[in-house]
Amino acid sequence: MSTIDLIILGSLCQSPKSAYDLQKQIESRNLSRWIKIGSFTVYKKVVQYESKGYVISETVRVIHDSIACYAHFHNACLLVFGLE
Repeated sequence: MSTIDLIILGSLCQSPKSAYDLQKQIESRNLSRWIKIGSFTVYKKVVQYESKGYVISETVRVIHDSIACYAHFHNACLLVFGLE
């Protein structure tokens, strides 16, 4: 598992986030100074995790009928990472 995987999955383990939220969190923590990680990588990784069953995406309606898609850790994945 790569450093990027650990960063993204660790953040999703804390709370559900959209790929946009993940990217903003990475930027706010200046992680891109230490590891090459851009917005495309974050979006691509979230899609990969969903296809592997690590995360589940959920589409929710927010203010003014806009739609956001949030990813959250799948409970079965907690066992894989020894978090349960």
